Amino acid sequence: MSTEKPFDAHEAYLCDKGREPSCWQTTSLVKSIRSGLEGGLYSPTESADGRLSAVRTAARELSRRGLDAHSLIRYGMGQQIVGSVVMAVLSAHVVPYIRIHRPLEIEDFDRDGWLADFDLDGWLKVLDLQEKPAPPANSDEFLRYVGQVVTGMFDSIMPWLATAPIEDLVLLRPPHRIEKLTQDRLQGDLELHRYYRWAVDHFSSTFFQEWATSSLHLAHRWLRGHETPPCGEDLMRERDIVTAQLNEEIALRVVDDQGESVPWENGITVVNTAASEGGNLAATSVQLLEPQMSNHALRLLKQERFREAAAIFEFAVHAIPQNSQFHHHWGFCLMPVEPSEAYKHLVDANELGYTNRARNIYHRMCCLTAVGKETVALQLADSGWRVIAAEPAADAIVWDLTRQPAWQLREVDDIRAGVAELAAHIARRKGQEEEERRWQARLDEL
Repeated sequence: MSTEKPFDAHEAYLCDKGREPSCWQTTSLVKSIRSGLEGGLYSPTESADGRLSAVRTAARELSRRGLDAHSLIRYGMGQQIVGSVVMAVLSAHVVPYIRIHRPLEIEDFDRDGWLADFDLDGWLKVLDLQEKPAPPANSDEFLRYVGQVVTGMFDSIMPWLATAPIEDLVLLRPPHRIEKLTQDRLQGDLELHRYYRWAVDHFSSTFFQEWATSSLHLAHRWLRGHETPPCGEDLMRERDIVTAQLNEEIALRVVDDQGESVPWENGITVVNTAASEGGNLAATSVQLLEPQMSNHALRLLKQERFREAAAIFEFAVHAIPQNSQFHHHWGFCLMPVEPSEAYKHLVDANELGYTNRARNIYHRMCCLTAVGKETVALQLADSGWRVIAAEPAADAIVWDLTRQPAWQLREVDDIRAGVAELAAHIARRKGQEEEERRWQARLDEL
């Protein structure tokens, strides 16, 4: 099995962490800032002051090298910052008071857990959301209410993102008051979001599958000499872009586009249009917040708060029933506690066209193994292997059943290899030596 990987942002970051920041690769500096921002909520191992210090150190070094770190944070990582505020307010202020039917209930909701290092009262005041929401009559009413709340929040938070000190953005500190942006200023800022998101993707995302579509297009234009990069050419060339792989991903986006995502740079316009035209505000807002929903759910899973994590995507599925990704995430969150129920959601995701077959089959195999259907799990892997082996390598966060204790989250570099390893593990447990050798051979061929 080939292990050659020309660029690995995560590995570079881990290697550099023990060195002085002045010796770090640019990739590691950008990863450090992203890590500091992602720790804005649920960060039990690092203090807010520690995160802020790490971000400042990396930002100073980036700016010294010619990459505007403040713009990188404000614009390139703006979606992450805004989404964290929106998700925290929704989760702490709206969801705890909603009790309609089972799919939207969260038992023993840990409200304080959502508020670590987050001034909820300050945000509620500036967003004019201090009154507790009245329980809705049904799920449709709840979705309409959430859509209205999110629309109003975006109108208020975008000016804060454009003008707040960097320290406030890192720590999610609310302003005392918010001045509305002019439409021209807002559109100009959204163009900067596209531009600096490209820099974030370029330096800190290993696989092109992780890049925003706008970043792929800007990189393509840059390589052809039609786009000015966000920093010097020498800095950009620290990462070698394989043109064939870039073009392949652009082509796949065109072919596989299912209309399941809203580009961040267009998102505010889309939300406002939906509001003015009476569109589905909840659905549009959920699409825009998907990365933050996933980040929040992952933190909950690491704390073994499985049903709270699942509830995030239960809500998302109610807003957009045909979104295969939300069905898959819903099932993923439930796997350690309700594998049979999780399996149903994973099957739904597959039937709705979930594009990463290897990841979906891997997780269905886990569910089947958990309920004693190991033979069926092997049959599933075997029947899907031809399609899996033809997919490009892609990293993934998975539940690991091959080690003890089981149901631990693990990041794998190649989900196809994960399927083969799990199948070999199941065959070994069943004493099927020939089947184990067959899967080991498939693993070696990747």
